Amino acid sequence: MSISTSYELPSSTSVLRDLSVNCPQTLSLNSSATINGILNLNIGSFDNSSSTLSLADGVIMNIRTGSLAAAPSFGTTLDLNYLGDIHYESGYEIPSSSTVVQDLRMENTGGVDLNSNLMVNSSLTMVSGVFDNSSSTLSLANNATIVMDPGLLDGAYSSMPSLAAKPSFGANVNLEYYGRWWMVMGHEMPDAADQKLNHLTMDTYASLYPGKDLYAKGNVSARGNLRMEGYTISGPGNLDILRQAVVHTEHAFGINNSSGSFQLGGTSNYNDTIDFYFEGSSAQFMGLNIPPKMRRLIINNSSGVTLQSKNIRVMGDLSVEAGSIFNITNGRTVEVD
Repeated sequence: MSISTSYELPSSTSVLRDLSVNCPQTLSLNSSATINGILNLNIGSFDNSSSTLSLADGVIMNIRTGSLAAAPSFGTTLDLNYLGDIHYESGYEIPSSSTVVQDLRMENTGGVDLNSNLMVNSSLTMVSGVFDNSSSTLSLANNATIVMDPGLLDGAYSSMPSLAAKPSFGANVNLEYYGRWWMVMGHEMPDAADQKLNHLTMDTYASLYPGKDLYAKGNVSARGNLRMEGYTISGPGNLDILRQAVVHTEHAFGINNSSGSFQLGGTSNYNDTIDFYFEGSSAQFMGLNIPPKMRRLIINNSSGVTLQSKNIRVMGDLSVEAGSIFNITNGRTVEVD
């Protein structure tokens, strides 16, 4: 069973702004139509195979479970949003031209399968669900941005967003991490050897695990709970560890610009409200670039953590966990407020 459009669609190409399809049955387009604002494909098939559906420049397409029966006539730019909680197979909403899709938002907890090659030219925002790009190529244009931002869905935390395979990166890609859900960096992060990562922003409330060594050509900023483990972030840019960040390190050389957790060649700025956790399984130095002031210092290393380079001031708690050793050498002092 199907229903058809009729006189409600204007003949002028500039009149119709938004169109929502909420039909369990097939909705057949019986005359040409141009959408200038938003196309919502919520439920059912929108059969545009007999008449031309045109999308003006800058249209936003929101897709839940609805679909198109044929490729529309795309404008020069398009934003795509995959929404909802039911698994979706991509289709005619993806243009064949590599320059059209600007922003893509993945917010479907049921997941989306990419069934044709797709180039994202501006930003890819991952909020929830798996975007399965293992069978078709997902490409990021030069200087595109990937935003990892797990969000709330109906008052609860959504499923962890992820890519099923590594995309094809342009020469530079920027990465931004936000949200209140713990994350381990995945396929969205270029390998250090490829040197594709430009700017890196980490502003999460919960734990963020790099899970591997990173190389950034641009600047690195971090706030929230950064679990470096024994890995490093290196590159020529500036480093900003921002207000109330929490840094966990297991690196043998701790906070050291040349050989520690952060090996950035530019200016390093550590806010004085940072918490530092030294929690390696083998002996650690606090490092030559440990800041002189911090909010909290937690030593959790039975093999010992050594302060060797400067006097430090802890404005909150100094905690040496059971079985841990804190060595203070070379006449250095630790002041605790």
